[in-house]
Amino acid sequence: MMHFRALTLVALVCLSTGCLAHREYRHIYALDGAVQASTPDGAAVAERPVMQLERVLIPDYLDTTGILLRVGEHEIHENTTGRFGERLSLGVTHALRADLALQLPQYTIALTQSAGWPVRQILVNVDAFDVASSGRCVLVAEWSIVGADRRTFIIRGSRHLHDHRRRHQSG
Repeated sequence: MMHFRALTLVALVCLSTGCLAHREYRHIYALDGAVQASTPDGAAVAERPVMQLERVLIPDYLDTTGILLRVGEHEIHENTTGRFGERLSLGVTHALRADLALQLPQYTIALTQSAGWPVRQILVNVDAFDVASSGRCVLVAEWSIVGADRRTFIIRGSRHLHDHRRRHQSG
């Protein structure tokens, strides 16, 4: 009888430990697309003027690998089944760089200081980025393009974007 209790206790401990150690599979998302296999001609890239994209500034509570959802006026939950592959500020910076490279092919869009001075620098500050569990998304950002001296504003602007897509419900 004592042997049966001990065996039952061991089985319960093993079972509870296995349940506690179980992690649900988490999807990892990237904001930028896959890297293209072809690379531009090095000589052509060297001839283009350089625009340096500084790391996008994002509120500290958002700059995480967790995907955050607003569930109330003052409450935010982290998604339990997915996360970003890198901090949000890095992911946004990399995705923006890829998009700018397509939009501005006459420039080399650099993330780091090049050997020479960049012609211009791009500064982006995200003031708010809210995603609700309903699928509603709000992005508020300011941006500037400044001269290499970081004092001369060439252009500046802001955007307030809303997206009211419905979240896909399974079942």
